Amino acid sequence: MKNIAFAKNIGRLAYESLTPDQDAFLIGVTSRGLFVRIGDSRVIFLSFETYRSPLTLTLTEDAAELRSLEHGAPVRITSGQLIFPDAGVAVTVHPNAVWQQPPPSSPARPVAEQLDNLRFFATQVAFAKNGQGFSALLPPLLGLPTATAPGDDSLLTTLPGLRQALKNADLPASAETVGKLLGMGSGLTPSGDDVVVGLLLALNRWRPALWPGGDLERLNALVVEAAYRATTTLSANLIECAAQGESDERLVMTLDSVVTGHPPAGECVPLLLGWGNSSGADALVGMALALTA
Repeated sequence: MKNIAFAKNIGRLAYESLTPDQDAFLIGVTSRGLFVRIGDSRVIFLSFETYRSPLTLTLTEDAAELRSLEHGAPVRITSGQLIFPDAGVAVTVHPNAVWQQPPPSSPARPVAEQLDNLRFFATQVAFAKNGQGFSALLPPLLGLPTATAPGDDSLLTTLPGLRQALKNADLPASAETVGKLLGMGSGLTPSGDDVVVGLLLALNRWRPALWPGGDLERLNALVVEAAYRATTTLSANLIECAAQGESDERLVMTLDSVVTGHPPAGECVPLLLGWGNSSGADALVGMALALTA
């Protein structure tokens, strides 16, 4: 290899997927990083940015040669390295680079304050995204003035129905309705999947505060199993992480900001807006369902 790059951080699940030695390949190349498919059921992200997640490897340097790779390019995983033969680059991963999602650092605020925080985020995100993804659903879900009509009116029934099922701790209805969202939309992470990520992340990170009467373990199991049947592998991986209360740190910071007031909302809004084209806004829809149920 003519160039050696190093992992600055690697999420726990991404690190675990590097064993045993095996062949992998690229399934996506963006300006922000590379998606690597490993085996039948794992996708990890090699990021040119600094944000961490359970499935992300952040690089210590740009490794510009990686940006020229194309979909399907081979990757070899061996001896703590990801080797990209088409680019002449090897990325070395040390065990001390493994990153684990920290628990909440502040207590939950009263429900009224959480709802005020949530409405602030919803207003900012709905305005910025202007109908992208499911962002137009945020105002009606929270009783706020609506500037942009939702693209799919059926969701105005489906999502409140899901919220009511959660409120009633109705496991069969909750799981069935969540299942309808899986795979809804396009891309590596369809909008419906991002809603499910936000929902499960909120319920699992802030249990029992958000769903004390529900069988969360069973809901997690049903939704994760359905995700691996119904949507993309990347989305299923992200949903599996959310069911463990883990996700991209930008989503976690947003959720904690809503629930605790820390970090400040003004810091978190741009981070949320930067998570995918509409993925952050869609995940906020899922958080809103959990927080208002």
